[in-house]
Amino acid sequence: MFEKIKAWIKRKRETAREQQAADRLIKHIEQALGFELYEWQRLYIITGIWQPPEGRLHGRTTAYILRLLLDQSKPLLLYEFSQVTAYADNPFMGRQYQPVPMQYVGWFRHEIRSIYEQLRAAGVPVREMITEQQRVISW
Repeated sequence: MFEKIKAWIKRKRETAREQQAADRLIKHIEQALGFELYEWQRLYIITGIWQPPEGRLHGRTTAYILRLLLDQSKPLLLYEFSQVTAYADNPFMGRQYQPVPMQYVGWFRHEIRSIYEQLRAAGVPVREMITEQQRVISW
């Protein structure tokens, strides 16, 4: 019985530490961008739970871009139009497998680069983003 209580206390402490780290990250992001995120955006960035309000202009693309940039997996390759199109969300079609409008892809590329630069300048850890094709030399 005592071991179960110890394990429960340990889990509570770990959860509290994780929550504090998430809160610090969100504050760091908000300072870098110069505005406060909506509560649903914070939830999405930390957990991946997507619950935006209906309608437009609620920060869906901003939240999506932040989650893309904070993912520490492979680098984002955004030097070809087709690559940007593959990453761009499609707010006009509700993500129903419709092509993303070309004007939106151009805007999305500009927006993700801008947010990327702001986060990097503030020291927020983001994944590598490659916007120009680089020649890889192997020996």
